[in-house]
Amino acid sequence: MKADISARQLCAVCFAALFAPGFMLCPRMSWHWVLLAAAVAGLYYYIVSRLLRRGASLPRTGIWRGVLLPAALALACLAGYGAKRSAGAFPETDGNVLAGLLVLALAVFAARLGVQAVARCGSLLFFFVALIAGIILVFSAPRVRPEWIAPWGGAEQGVLCLLLFLLPGAAVYLQPRVAVSNTRPGWWLLAFGLSAAGAALVTSGCLSPAAAVGPDSFYVLSGGASLLGVAERFEALLSAAYLAGYFCASALLLCAARSLAQNALGEKKFPAHWAAAAVAAPATVVLPASWLVPMLVVGGVFCGLFPIVLLWVGAAKKV
Repeated sequence: MKADISARQLCAVCFAALFAPGFMLCPRMSWHWVLLAAAVAGLYYYIVSRLLRRGASLPRTGIWRGVLLPAALALACLAGYGAKRSAGAFPETDGNVLAGLLVLALAVFAARLGVQAVARCGSLLFFFVALIAGIILVFSAPRVRPEWIAPWGGAEQGVLCLLLFLLPGAAVYLQPRVAVSNTRPGWWLLAFGLSAAGAALVTSGCLSPAAAVGPDSFYVLSGGASLLGVAERFEALLSAAYLAGYFCASALLLCAARSLAQNALGEKKFPAHWAAAAVAAPATVVLPASWLVPMLVVGGVFCGLFPIVLLWVGAAKKV
């Protein structure tokens, strides 16, 4: 089957999808735990890419088809929860659910057009979010105080970052719509890990470790960035970048959920896209935004553990 998108496009989409949750979470952590989590996740994606290049595919027969449906439901819930978290792009507001529903509606529309549309949007938004992050980090770096950048915090920070970095593993479920090439997803993840660790270092170095653990620390950092000694206000651009990131994340997860449901229940016998949207919409309204850790665990299981196990099973069936 001809691939719908290239591996490079997919990596750009995953980078953009990680931006919003990553730059909300990682600046609250110590930079060394973020780097360690990125290195472990890079090893994970290296193994996954090796399995894919060797021809491994998801099993679609027997009991394994029954495993795909719970994974599809979990990814749809994650898409809805990601849209819910997009309200955090505006810390001054009190968790307006309308922002989440709007992001989810746009993600549902993009996913309805297909993974090609999501890839085109994500590839363009990648440059936008990378530019905004780079500008804020560069303009804030002169304010870093060396005594505030020493490693701090416990290993639980690295675990949370690792669970977050495993979320793009949901792209494995898009097979065979994604081309397998020499593009190394581990390098893209490493690039994101370096930028997230840089955000953690600069945030801690500018605000102090005690202030960096605040829920909106990177947003606060963006308000104090300065160019040639003149304070600049980047909050509006950062909010737009957060919304773009959560849009990419929700759209990617919806595409993966639809692919899983189609594999489990039949390509044309089940309206998989609208079923995924029907699960994601209540999740956006009902799931509390404070359930970050439980949802990261769900993402680690269904976006990290499940894909590599299913690929190993698929590879074993080919032997």
